[in-house]
Amino acid sequence: MSINDNIANLLKCNNITEEELANELSISEEDIINWKNNKSEPSIKELKLLSKRFSISIDELVGNNKYVSSDKKVFYVGYEYRSKKTIKNIPLIHINVGKGKKARGIIAIGNNAKGIISIGGKSVGLFSVGGLSLGLISIGGIGIGIFSIAGIALALLISIGGISIAPFAVGGIAIGILTLGGISIGNYSIGGISIGKYVSIGGYANGHIAIGYRVNGNITPIKPTSNELRRLILDNYPNTWKFVIDFMCSFLGR
Repeated sequence: MSINDNIANLLKCNNITEEELANELSISEEDIINWKNNKSEPSIKELKLLSKRFSISIDELVGNNKYVSSDKKVFYVGYEYRSKKTIKNIPLIHINVGKGKKARGIIAIGNNAKGIISIGGKSVGLFSVGGLSLGLISIGGIGIGIFSIAGIALALLISIGGISIAPFAVGGIAIGILTLGGISIGNYSIGGISIGKYVSIGGYANGHIAIGYRVNGNITPIKPTSNELRRLILDNYPNTWKFVIDFMCSFLGR
């Protein structure tokens, strides 16, 4: 296909107008219309701009490597939507899906997404969802943020994950200050294998105050009530936060 047909199809499959493309590339809208209508062709400089904008090679643009079929059905892998509404020149919504493409907007969706709300393979934002996710609240295969839910979760406050590291961590392996997990390591820990600097509750429990089936600690009460554990914690660690004590005692169930 000719460069003119290719440019027309790129505009169509990316859902943008001649005016929007002209504004993005700082060129004349009339030039783009002329390219589409086979009245003129872009210069080398303009070809480079188009190549970068649509993440395809100049060869593909000029028709040396076809990315569309003879019946003009688009095989080019990618889709883009950019809302006309902007905030400080940032699109309110930017969807940009395809290999090597980046989405940047208040709401960003794409393989590589960055925004206040972002969803993508690699995602960065205040609220972030992605394979690799970084944000205030992050959900992903690997999540890093204030609040994080992920296969591997690291957070400044609360994390939930297969491997979870945070002040308050829940996971198969949980590491933090207050932890709950199959293997739980922290100051106050509950888990199948529980290692707590101060208080530990678990099948195997190791800590200053240790409660469980197999224990190793300085204080090892047998089947204490929640009120007895509360008194032990306050006697030994009077500055312990109330919600931490409540959390630990809730697992005794009596």
